Amino acid sequence: MAGDANFDKVSLLLHFDGANGSTTFTDSSAAPKSVTAIGDAKISTAQTLFGGSTGYFDDTGDALSVANSTALDFGAGDLTIECWVYIAGNSAPDVDGNRSCAIVSPWGEDAISGYILTIFGSSSTTGTGINFDSWSEGNSTACTFYRAATTVTQGAWHHIAATVQSGVRRLFLDGVQLIATQSNFGAGYAEFNTFGRPLCVGGTFNADYPVRLNGRLKELRITKGV
Repeated sequence: MAGDANFDKVSLLLHFDGANGSTTFTDSSAAPKSVTAIGDAKISTAQTLFGGSTGYFDDTGDALSVANSTALDFGAGDLTIECWVYIAGNSAPDVDGNRSCAIVSPWGEDAISGYILTIFGSSSTTGTGINFDSWSEGNSTACTFYRAATTVTQGAWHHIAATVQSGVRRLFLDGVQLIATQSNFGAGYAEFNTFGRPLCVGGTFNADYPVRLNGRLKELRITKGV
């Protein structure tokens, strides 16, 4: 891609372009992956940021499933996850009663292992913080929480970015780096891996913590090694 020196390192690039109501989601990265719409996830032109369309998720089972790829495994390497997000309303509470919504995660139906980028929610409100956590396989050997308390206002577009550089995690909201706290548990720092599972966009596949987005996404980009 002209002007983008790191395009060859992009693991996933979802522009969320298309006709209103389309359920076709195209990965525009250099090595495109299969993306499957789940529930009523679709392209919408009703509320846009730029380009005329966005990805719409209504918190009633909606998500995208991205086929597993080694390009989505990062280990202890550098990475960037970034996107524009619009929270239309509160997400349904998870098993702990929190109304959070995940942007990406490979959590399986019965497995809490792998990484997750989440807009955290309290028992009453979605948008009280941003979490960038990781778990080892079996979620018992190692676990790392990286969490920033901040306000992600509903009814507005926000740019969210999460990075890892030489093992150091960072979170950004609308271009401003957030003050976050890191906590390591068990065996210590947990790396970023999918453990062979597909990547969920707009939530997780976990039964207790589906944390589905009630809102819209635009320009989701994951870059490996940068």
